[in-house]
Amino acid sequence: MQKLSNTFGSYSPEDDDEDAIAIIPFPHDGKAVNYFIQFAKYQNRIRWDDRSLRKLVKDAIPSRIRDELRFTHEDVSSFEGFKRAVMRIDNNYWRRIQEDKNKQHPIRPTQTYSPRILKPDPNRPTTLDEATTPIEQLARDRP
Repeated sequence: MQKLSNTFGSYSPEDDDEDAIAIIPFPHDGKAVNYFIQFAKYQNRIRWDDRSLRKLVKDAIPSRIRDELRFTHEDVSSFEGFKRAVMRIDNNYWRRIQEDKNKQHPIRPTQTYSPRILKPDPNRPTTLDEATTPIEQLARDRP
C-alpha cells in the first residue's frame, strides 16, 4: 500500500491535508499569526484531536516560544488555549523587539521650544526699574 501511495500519491484528500499540515514551517522571521492562518486551512479538514494538533504545533514552533510555554497562565490543555498562549508569547516577543529598536533610535521632536530672548535696543532708553530684577528693586527701596 505504501508503495502505491509513493508512486501514485495519496488515495484520499484527507491524507493530503494531513501531510500538508504536518510540513507547514513556522516562519523564523515572521509571526505566529501567519503560521496559524496556514494551519487553519487544513485544521478544519482533518479530524485530529486537540492533543495531536498541540503536538504538531509544539514541534513546529521555535524554542523561544516553546521555552516560555512553561510559564504561561493560559489553559494549554485544549488546542485553542495552547494557540492563544503561543500567540501571546509571540506577540510579546515582537513587541519587545520593537521597543528595543525604539530605545536604540529615539524619536526626536521635529521642533523644539526655545524662549525668545529680548536683546537690548541701544536706541531705547531704559529706566532703572526695567534694568533691575524685583529682588534688586526691593533691596533698593529699603532704607
